Amino acid sequence: MCGVVGVATVRGRTPSVDRAGLEAMRDRLAHRGPDGDGLWMEGAVGLGHRRLAVVGPGEGGAQPLVSPCGRHVLVYNGELYNDAEVRAALRREGRGQSRPLDGLLAEGDAQGACDTPTVLAALMAWGTEGLARLRGMFALAWYDASRDVVTLARDPLGIKPLLVWRGHVPGGGEEVVFASEVGAILAHPHIAPRPDFAVVSSYITTIRRTLGSRTMFDGIRTVGPGEWLALDLSGERIVERRGSIPLVAGLGVSGGVGSDAERRLDAGADPEEAFARTREIVGDSVRRHLRSDVPLCALLSGGLDSTIVCAETRRHIGELQTFCTGAIDAGGTGSPDFEMARLAAVHLGTAHTERAIDRGAFLEQWPWMVERLGLPLSTPNEVGIHGIAACLRERGNVVALSGEGADELFGGYDRPLASAWRWIEGGGTAVDLGEFVLGDGAWVPAEAKSRFLRAVFWEAIERDAAMVETYRDGLGECVADAGARGWRGHEAMMQAVLGWHRRVNLVGLLERLDGATMLAGVEGRTPLADAGVAAWAEGLPVGLKFSPVERAEDSTHTKIALRRAFAAHVPEAILNRPKASFPLPFQTWMRGAVGVLDGSTLVESLFEPAAIAMVRHNPELVWGLAWPMLNLAMWGKRWGW
Repeated sequence: MCGVVGVATVRGRTPSVDRAGLEAMRDRLAHRGPDGDGLWMEGAVGLGHRRLAVVGPGEGGAQPLVSPCGRHVLVYNGELYNDAEVRAALRREGRGQSRPLDGLLAEGDAQGACDTPTVLAALMAWGTEGLARLRGMFALAWYDASRDVVTLARDPLGIKPLLVWRGHVPGGGEEVVFASEVGAILAHPHIAPRPDFAVVSSYITTIRRTLGSRTMFDGIRTVGPGEWLALDLSGERIVERRGSIPLVAGLGVSGGVGSDAERRLDAGADPEEAFARTREIVGDSVRRHLRSDVPLCALLSGGLDSTIVCAETRRHIGELQTFCTGAIDAGGTGSPDFEMARLAAVHLGTAHTERAIDRGAFLEQWPWMVERLGLPLSTPNEVGIHGIAACLRERGNVVALSGEGADELFGGYDRPLASAWRWIEGGGTAVDLGEFVLGDGAWVPAEAKSRFLRAVFWEAIERDAAMVETYRDGLGECVADAGARGWRGHEAMMQAVLGWHRRVNLVGLLERLDGATMLAGVEGRTPLADAGVAAWAEGLPVGLKFSPVERAEDSTHTKIALRRAFAAHVPEAILNRPKASFPLPFQTWMRGAVGVLDGSTLVESLFEPAAIAMVRHNPELVWGLAWPMLNLAMWGKRWGW
C-alpha cells in the first residue's frame, strides 16, 4: 500500500513543477508510505511514489518501476490477489517471450517479490485490456513513452483512491496532476484550493465528499471506480480517452473458485446451493487477502461481517490478533461492540485488544484528521477507525483486515431497504427512484436546506440541481443495469437500489477506511469488498439478500445468504445481532466543538445566522445539521476560507 503522485504535460514541454517541487508533493503522502520513496522525471512526465512495504519488502519493490527497455514506467498503489495467475497467463499466451517482459516476469517469480512487476508486465503485454485481468485493489499511473500516453486507472470497487486535476499553468501550458490524496495535488505551486459549492451542498445532504466524479475542490475530480483514463500527450493539447474495467475483473484469469461468480441465479434456484457457494466464494477471497510479508491482524467489532472475516482467517493462520474500538462515556459505560467482540474473540481463539475512545479523544482527533486529510470527515466513525489503526500499528501490525462491503453487497441496511421496498410496493417508479433514494437518506432534507442555507447560496447552486441530476441519472443507470442482467419489475428496482449502495455507499466507506488507516501507516484490506464476492452477490435474487418481513427478535432478514452461509461458524448472538457499525455518541460529544464556528467565513457564507445559532446552542438536537456544519467550519479553517 502506497501513495502515488504525478504530473504530465504535452510532448516538447516540461512540467511547471520541477523535481524538488514534485518531491514536496510526493512527501505530502509520507504517512501512506513510510518505508521508502522514489521519483522519476523525464521530459513531459514526472511520477512520484511513497512506499508502505507489505509484499516483497526488499529493494525489488521500489517504485517508480521502469521496464528493462526504459519505455514504460509505473507507480502503483494496491495489492494484486491473482498475481501468480496473471503471470501464468502472460506465459501461456506467449506474451512473456520478449526480453523486457521476461525480465519483469522473472522479478515477479522471485521469492518474496512484490506484485508491481506483474502489473507492469500485464499493461505492457495487453495494454488497457490488461486491467481487466487484475483482481485486487489498485490505483495506478502507467506511462508508455513509446506512445506518449499516461494511463490512470482505479479498481472496479473503488477501494483505492485516485484524484486528478487538469488545467493551464503560467506560461499557457496545459498540465494534468494526479495523486492518491488531495493534499498532494494542492501542494502543486499553481493549483489553488477552491470549494466546489455544488458538492459542498451535496455533502450537507449526504455527508459524502464526492458527487459523481466531482470532489469538494473545484477542478479536482476522481477517477471513478473501474475507470481508466488515457492521456495522450503527443499533440498540441492533452487528449483524454476513457474506458471501464468490468466488475468481474480478474475472475476469468484466476480460474477455480470465483471464476463463475458473475452468473445470475434464478429466483427458483436451490437456496442451500447458493449459501454453500457464498461460503466458498467468501472463503476464497479471505484466503487471497492474507498474502503479506509483514504482520497482519483484523478489526473485530463483534458484528457479523468482521466475525466472518476473522473466522475464515483463522482457518489459514495459526495465530490472529484482533482489535476493537468503541465509545466509552463519562460514566465508564462502554460500547456494546466490546462485549460482542470479546465473545467472538473467545469463540475464534484470537489475541484480542480493545481501544476505547472517549469524548476528549474524539474532540482532539476530529479536527486533527480534517487538518491532515484536508477534507471534512464523512462519518464520526472515522475517528474510531483511525484510533484503532494507530493502536494496531503500535503493536507492530501493518495490514488489517476489515469487514466493509457486506452490507452494500448482501443487503445489510435494514431501514433504507425496507423503506425502498414499501415505496416500490406502493407504486414508486423507476423514473422517480433517484429522488426517492436521495430524500430517504438525507441528513438535511431539501425542504430544510431551503431554510437553513443563505438564499444567495441556495440559488447559486440552482437548488441542488447537480445533486438531484446525479442521483436521478445514477439510479436510472442502476435500473438499466439490473434489466440488462435479467431482473424485471420490483426485483429490478430493488436490485438497482442495492447496485447504488455498491456504487456510492460502499465507495464512500472504502474511502473512509483508506483515509483513516493510511494516516496511521496501515494497509486496510476488505475481503468482502472483492470482485469475486461482489459479482456473486449481484447475481443473487433480492430474496436471498433481504426480506421485508421483520423479526423483532433478531435481524436475520438482512444479509440472508451471508448469515446462512456462515451460521455454523459464528456465535448465535452475533449471527442475530442488529447492525451497529462502530457506534459513537457524537450527537452529544459535538457540543465540545461548536467553538470552531466562531469567525468561520465559510460557514457564515453558506448558512443562515439562525441555523448557525441552532447548532451552536443545541447541536445534539439538530445533529444531522450540526455534523456537516462543524466539519465544514474545520475544513474552511484548514484552507483559509
